[in-house]
Amino acid sequence: MKPSKINRFFAVFFLIVFVALFILGVIAVVARRYVGFEYRPFASSETADELDNPYQGFYGLYGYMLSDDGDPLKNLDSEISKDGGRLVLLEINLSRYAASGLSTEALNQLETVLEKWTQAKKQIILRFLYDWDGKCAETEPTNISVILAHISQTCRVVNDFKDSVYIVQGIYVGDYGEMHGSQYMSDSDVRKLCSTIHEALDESIFLAVRTPSQWKLVTRNNSVPVNFPQDNGSLISRLSLYNDGMFGSETDLGTYPSDDKQLNTREKALAFQNELCAYVPNGGEAVIDNPLNDFENAVADLAAMRISYLNSAYDGEVLEKWRNSEYKGTGCFSGVDGYTYIKEHLGYRYALRSTRIEFNTWFDDNALFSCVLENVGFSSCMKKFDISVVVESKDSDFSEENKLEYDLRTLKTDGQIRLTSSVPVREYDGGDYNVYFRISDPATGEIIKLATDLELTEKGYFVGEFTSSKLMK
Repeated sequence: MKPSKINRFFAVFFLIVFVALFILGVIAVVARRYVGFEYRPFASSETADELDNPYQGFYGLYGYMLSDDGDPLKNLDSEISKDGGRLVLLEINLSRYAASGLSTEALNQLETVLEKWTQAKKQIILRFLYDWDGKCAETEPTNISVILAHISQTCRVVNDFKDSVYIVQGIYVGDYGEMHGSQYMSDSDVRKLCSTIHEALDESIFLAVRTPSQWKLVTRNNSVPVNFPQDNGSLISRLSLYNDGMFGSETDLGTYPSDDKQLNTREKALAFQNELCAYVPNGGEAVIDNPLNDFENAVADLAAMRISYLNSAYDGEVLEKWRNSEYKGTGCFSGVDGYTYIKEHLGYRYALRSTRIEFNTWFDDNALFSCVLENVGFSSCMKKFDISVVVESKDSDFSEENKLEYDLRTLKTDGQIRLTSSVPVREYDGGDYNVYFRISDPATGEIIKLATDLELTEKGYFVGEFTSSKLMK
């Protein structure tokens, strides 16, 4: 064979080998890249189930008179055993120490109260006061320095229970601790007492004043900031409202003063609360049976005020009126009694509308999990929750949690959001997998219950399953 023919032969041979190797390489790459994938979501329907989530609902009210004499906590254990709610309002009466600092015995009693209610897995609203009878002028200290000392002493104890103490209401003074009738209600005294509590109390605990006008006074803001400063440790970021005159009259028994142009009609006052209480809690007592608290009117105003907690015992006539009313709207609550409807809408209530996982076999490095969540409650959650998707193999002990970065506090009433999370499907072995969606409270460790008929497990709600397959590993 001539040299030229030999050269052409080898050239063609090597070209064929090169092309073959290239094609095999491409096939190998394609085979490694290919992941067959099918997600099968479970249909989710909204339910009217009782969810019993933290930081919201009807609360039980209990009072404790700290004292060096007798047994002031004799009913504590029985009260805890009988309480069936998640929230409790504890009124701590300090009147026995109006002329002195709190004794070691008194502080130990406060610690015992908080410790036992915490062990019962309650979220605690605290109100320190000197009066239960509407006669604070007779029972409060005669010098504000004593009150300031009491604030310092009590807050040191409260801070040890920051994961269970949700709100501290009031500024220790006033008839029933409601910031009226006291000699210490001048602008300067109110600001001083409130700022002292703010400085002494762990910043994770909300504070509350009795009226929107007092909120404006303390924060020195005539309106709610457009860019509300959540989580910056400031007083305004944690100062909320409590309203123990709710529905009692057009002004909620003087809660909205006629001399405040921004609050001198009910409509203006509700609008102010609607704006502010998108960021901080609002709650109290529904009082005095009248048309304002007829069921349909109450629901509209509770939603406008973004109410998340109410007294479970007062006003009994109002609560009974709600029990004898009926929700006549559409949906899963149609025909439910009014009391139950209101109870299940206090605070946040999340309905899981749908889930899906999107994955392009050739181009995506990770699959994209998404779910649609709607808040159908009267208000937002006020605590940061953790959100995650858990993927669990049906064929092995493999399980992986993928976090979703979203602050649920921004999901307002009747708001809907699509949450997304990246799922590294390409890293998983081929096989069948279960998918769970979970919202949890880092303070209590609880899984937040959703208004869905999907199965709740210790990993979260079982929302779907997928199958993945690979040509080559």
